[in-house]
Order: sequence, then C-alpha cells, then structure tokens
Amino acid sequence: MSQPKPYSRDEGDPLDVPISSYADLIQFFVNAQKTRQEFLVGVEHEKFAYDLKHCQPLAYGKMPGISQLLQSILLLKEEKGKPDRPILEDNALIGLMDDRSSITLEPGGQVELSGAPFRSIHEVDAEISEYESFTNQAAKDLGVGFLSVGYHPTASRSDISWMPKQRYQIMRSYMPQVGSRGLDMMLRTCTVQANMDYESEADMVLSVQTALSISPIVTALFANSPFAEGKPTGFLSERTMVWHDTDPARCGFPAVAFASDFGFERWIDYVLDVPMYFIRRQGQYVEMTKIPFRIFMKEGAKGHSASLRDFADHLTTIFTEVRIKPQIELRSADVGPPSHLRALAAFWKGVLYAPLSRQKAYDLMEQPNVEDLKKMQIEAARKGFQGVYKNRSILTMAEKLLEISRDGLSFLSKTQSAFKGEEKFLKPLFHLVEKRETLAEKMLQLYRTEWQGNIQKIFSMLPLA
Repeated sequence: MSQPKPYSRDEGDPLDVPISSYADLIQFFVNAQKTRQEFLVGVEHEKFAYDLKHCQPLAYGKMPGISQLLQSILLLKEEKGKPDRPILEDNALIGLMDDRSSITLEPGGQVELSGAPFRSIHEVDAEISEYESFTNQAAKDLGVGFLSVGYHPTASRSDISWMPKQRYQIMRSYMPQVGSRGLDMMLRTCTVQANMDYESEADMVLSVQTALSISPIVTALFANSPFAEGKPTGFLSERTMVWHDTDPARCGFPAVAFASDFGFERWIDYVLDVPMYFIRRQGQYVEMTKIPFRIFMKEGAKGHSASLRDFADHLTTIFTEVRIKPQIELRSADVGPPSHLRALAAFWKGVLYAPLSRQKAYDLMEQPNVEDLKKMQIEAARKGFQGVYKNRSILTMAEKLLEISRDGLSFLSKTQSAFKGEEKFLKPLFHLVEKRETLAEKMLQLYRTEWQGNIQKIFSMLPLA
C-alpha cells in the first residue's frame, strides 16, 4: 500500500497549490513524462516482522517492537554515515527517509522499503542488498525475524496490532463498509511492486494495457501465500483473493483502461469518482470518506478546498492491479525472497521498456476483457502454473513472457553498457517454470513432508530461493 509522501517543515510541499482547473490534473501527469533515456525503475516491498522467541507479529511499543526496530535501523545507518531523517506523527516514529527512498509501516507493522528509482537493475540490486543488511542487523540485535510471504501464515486479525498512524484509523473504520476483507488486506498482506516511467500519453496507454493484460500471469509467477491461520487455504496466492473482496470501487482491473479513448483524461475521470479517504492539513489527517474527489474539487468539503497534494494523496488510495501516478505502479505480485524482488524489477523492465517486447506481451493475451482477466487471476491464484486461460496453459504463457522479458533486457543492454547482464535477475523465475512449481507449492510440499503439518516451521525455513 503506497504511502502519502512525507515532507519536512523546512522543505515544504511543491504540490501544495490549489487546483484551478481540470487542466491542472492533466498537467500533473504530463509533467511526469520522461524521455526513454531517462527511464527509471523503482521497487517497493514489504515484509512481516516477528519476535524470534514466540514467532508473533511485533506490536508497535513493546520490547521488541516496531518502534524499537525503526530506532535500531536509524542508529545503524547513522553509524555507517548514511543517516535517515525520522518520520514522526503525533510524536511517534513511524518511518525513516532519505532524499530518494523511505522505510515506512503498513497498518499491521509490515515494514516497507519504498526504494529509489534507478536506471539499472544492478542499482536496484545494490539498494536491496544494503537495505537487507541494515534491517537484518537491527533485527538480529533485537531478537526479531522477518517473513517475506504474501499473506501472514499464522496470525489472525486479533493477533496483529495497529500502527499509530492517522491514515490507518480512517481506513480501518471505512473498509468494512465496502468489502469483507479490507482489514485483512491492511493487516495480513505483503506485496512487492515495481514503478515504471512513461514518455507520453500514448506510451502510458500501451504500458498500462499490456501490464493489466499480463497481471494474472505475474500473480502465478510470484504466488507465495498458501496459508492462513496455520492451514492451507486452497489458494497459492491468498493475498490476491483478499484484494478481490476489499473495495470494488478502487480495486481490480479498471474497465476504463481498455476503452478506445483511454488516456490521462479517462484515468482522471475514473479517479475523480472514487470516494476519498482523507486529506492532510497541518500534519493532521481529515476524514473525507464517501466524498468523491470530483465533488471535493468542485465544492470543497469540511471547510477545505482541493490542492494538487490532495489529488496526489488520493491517487495512493487507488488500488487497481496497475495504477497511474507520476509513475506506472504494477501491483499483482506476492512478496518473496530478495532474489524475487530483483526479478520483478527485471521482468517489468524487459517487458515494458523495450517496445517490441511490450507489443509481443500484449499480443500474447489476445485482447482480453476485464471479466477474462478477473477469472484468469483467480485461476492463477488458485492453481498457479496449472491454471488454464482460453484453453492455454498459464505455465506456457509464463514461459513465453519470461522469454519476451529476457529478449527485452538483451535489447536494452545494447543501448547502454550499464544494463549489461540484467537478464541474470530473471533466473529465479525461469527456475520456477522449469520446475513447474511456484514458491507457494514448494512451501505446501514442505508443510506436508518435512514440517509434518507444523506451520511454525515456516519461521525457520524461509526463504526458499
């Protein structure tokens, strides 16, 4: 779940300006366009923290706890000459940030790195390695472990403590009104997401339509959440199924993306009609649930008028499988081991940044409609590579997509020496399709054999790749 970008009191907020017209919203996206030579890739990923002694999720203020973990990371980074700035809310430490990235907290204490955007996957690789070194050392010092799976395998909702963030208090009250599993999404899921650039409106359209079309296959490739409350759920990606019953107004596959006239305006029109959660004023969150942004922009609400910052914050509450902010955010993967974080970034770069690869990936799906994609994603969440789409095996389609991505990375490596060798980051995914087995199926096999049905073994056995 993306976070509203924090700003210090000293630097201010460049988007803290009124929206004067609809054209301001279009310009917001136009301003984000880059030349292909400037394209970057960023990765956001989350993981569950737990105490090693009891294998229970960390609460915020306990010992060890989430607050203590953040403090430890902060001190370690200072000692290494890479200090972060603390992010505070009502005097509680809720995150860390530097000039390009941040460490933040999801509602149930999931620790998230919102990584910096980089030109090459090699740089993404280095960032992940550095982040893992700091977080793992802090965890070791405190007697804490991390679990990188898409859905918490043992905890019930009541086992997980809420983080002291105003945003989450608002969402906690609203979620049960629009779906039965919104609170599960907030407390018990972890994901990895890639952020990609676009050079024009037309380029954005092609990338969004392609990414949405192949998202169900990405769900299969990264399926890594077969357990809930200690038992198999019958799905390989329980996280995916949670999102199918969270909030239909803001989740899933937006039909507007496949309209013949799709572009910035159509996306904006869709977003404007989604109910808001909040706005931020003077460091406080003002509840705005059930008010569409379109109404807020025209009439104001609760004594406030709309700013571009409000619009940018509202975009972070749109949870479609692919969403458009100043970047294109790709959201269909369960989190997995570090090798799979790098693989996701490489996969999407190879598919979307090489135009021929992007076209091949789109053609592979034979122009699906929204209902096709919903059904296919549920099939992928349940059966992984054994699923079938239009009489074609998801496994075969995954193999083809990986080849397309690898060819795309190979093409890009010819344009800049810094990109050479990026194909190697796809190896974990090729290994899965060669074995015809997702990470979730590996865990299920262990659960039935070596673990002998004892789900607690998951805390000492992962990661698997």
